[in-house]
This record gives sequence, structure tokens and C-alpha cells, in this order.
Amino acid sequence: MAIDQSEKALETAIERDLLELGYVKGFGYNRETCLDHETVLSFIKETQAATWKKLEKHFKSETGSQIIARLSKELELRGTLDVLRKGMDLFGQQIKLAYFKPEHTLSKQAIERYKANRLTVTRQVFYSVHHNNSLDMVLGVNGIPVVTMELKNQPTGQNVRHAIRQYKKDRDPRELMFKFRKHPILIHKKS
Repeated sequence: MAIDQSEKALETAIERDLLELGYVKGFGYNRETCLDHETVLSFIKETQAATWKKLEKHFKSETGSQIIARLSKELELRGTLDVLRKGMDLFGQQIKLAYFKPEHTLSKQAIERYKANRLTVTRQVFYSVHHNNSLDMVLGVNGIPVVTMELKNQPTGQNVRHAIRQYKKDRDPRELMFKFRKHPILIHKKS
């Protein structure tokens, strides 16, 4: 039996391995915000229920859209890493966007919050409102993209240089998904 050496098969293998390590499939990134809205909002609802209820009393059915709008603004102003580290404030409520591994195991609540993080893998991400180009994979933390990947595999005659050229020539660094200080960190992956 012939082994499938296509780029799609490589994506499938990487996704499978990440899922086995505890990642979950992402729902998809919104082209306008470059955020996985469903993952962001469900993470906040489940890990910060009291905060969500307070915001819901004020914003009612607009709670989710208000959170996404504020998150987009904070990412633009402060950058991905700062927002993940420090969270954000909305209508007097502090919202965490990630929980980091506690330095000790004394707090069961801190451990549970850390375990509630959602590391996502999303394939074929259409990231622009201007065209239909897609990225092979995006890795995210609680709905916020942190790694973009263009996969190349040598059996099909491609290598890391092809991925680098694709980022340099076919990807516009002005696109929201590629703004280094304001959105994900770029890395190149080769097989």
C-alpha cells in the first residue's frame, strides 16, 4: 500500500499528534478579527462565570460582541503576549485570557484554571477580508492565534525555503494575522 505523502496528509498527521497531546480542534477564525470567537467566549464563560454574569447584566445579548470588540482593541494596542499575560478590563471587570502554570500545587483552584486553557489547532485558516488565501495551520490559546504555519514536505519537492518564500512573497505582513507586535508570533515549520 502506498503511503500518502501529500501536504494534506502531513497536516492530518500533525493535527492528530497535537490532539493526542491535549489540543482541541479550533472552531475557525473570524476574518475581521483573526480570533476564534467561539473558543474565546466559551473559555471566559466557563472559567469566569461570575464576571460573565456581571457583564451580561450590563451588555445583555451584546456581551459576546462587546468582549470581542474590546479584545480586538487590546490586542491592537498592547499585543498578543501582553494581553495573554495580563488580561483586559471591560466595564470594571477584569477578564483573564489565559491561566499560567502555578509555581506550586497548593492552590487547587489555580491548577484547575490552568487546566481549563484551550490550546487549539485549526487547519486551512482563511485569514483575510481581502482574498481567499489560507494558512495551513494556526495554533491558538483560548481563541487567540499565537502560531501560524505553512507546511512543506520534502517528498513533494518542497522544503522550509518554500515556506519562507511563501511568507515573504505571498503573505502581506500588513494583514492582521501577521502583525508581529499586534498578533501572532510567526514560525516556519518543515517536515
